[in-house]
Amino acid sequence: MMNDGKQQSTFLFHDYETFGTHPALDRPAQFAAIRTDSEFNVIGEPEVFTASPRMTIYPSLEQY
Repeated sequence: MMNDGKQQSTFLFHDYETFGTHPALDRPAQFAAIRTDSEFNVIGEPEVFTASPRMTIYPSLEQY
């Protein structure tokens, strides 16, 4: 972001969800992000991406 010729600091907050109990190994389900300025005012629109599970992937029964 540019403001009066100076570069403005921003923050990107994100959330990552998976289909399972092991985020490092499981398939992604949803990713969402929103950017703010240094005063935490929202800049732009939130981004949300979702995925559908493959029918050949079954949830882990360990969590039940």
